Amino acid sequence: MDLLRNRDLATLLVLAGLGAASHACAQAPPEVALQTLATGLAQPTAIANSGDARLFLTLQHGEIVVFENGRVLPTPFLDIRSLVSCCGERGLLGLTFHPRYSENGFFFVDYTNVSGDTVIARYRLGAGDPNVADPGSGVTLLTIP
Repeated sequence: MDLLRNRDLATLLVLAGLGAASHACAQAPPEVALQTLATGLAQPTAIANSGDARLFLTLQHGEIVVFENGRVLPTPFLDIRSLVSCCGERGLLGLTFHPRYSENGFFFVDYTNVSGDTVIARYRLGAGDPNVADPGSGVTLLTIP
């Protein structure tokens, strides 16, 4: 008798779970709207935020540009085109900011170098302008052949 009761209880729990799952699936998805922020960018590959109102966009050929106050700033944040092998599946592919970027100015990039290796490197913000990094500050942290 206990076995029958346990089986009935298990069946009831499964059916209740299925009912809850079907109810959750029946809800309408939230509305999503796409908005064009900038045009004319050459092959953007990533977007990152440094913790303030600015957005940073990586361009596959090796530049990072700043989007601020509704426009892309004319001076690149970082230009490492001379280090980057571009196009196809290669190029400047990723960007992330150190959790304490506002204190230390460190950020990290992922790119394919001219030898075809994947490189993870750390850079830091330049002196005097919060929208320009120091291109000479690059430190290679990892190279994957």
